[in-house]
Amino acid sequence: MGPFLDAKSEDLQEGDMSYIEPGAGSEQTFLDYNDMMMLLMKLIREELSRQSTQVILVPSAREINHIYPLP
Repeated sequence: MGPFLDAKSEDLQEGDMSYIEPGAGSEQTFLDYNDMMMLLMKLIREELSRQSTQVILVPSAREINHIYPLP
């Protein structure tokens, strides 16, 4: 699965890093790459918290928010 934040995404290349909180109407929150990645990880963690599932994250070469070096 991934990349989570694809470097080739048209939205990301245009700088559209907005998020609409569920239940907040149409109010947008603008995030940087790190905040967006943290939000994605939080949503995944919350969704899987009721499961006995182990998650392994493998970086993608197209991930916009990653730690060097990549394989």
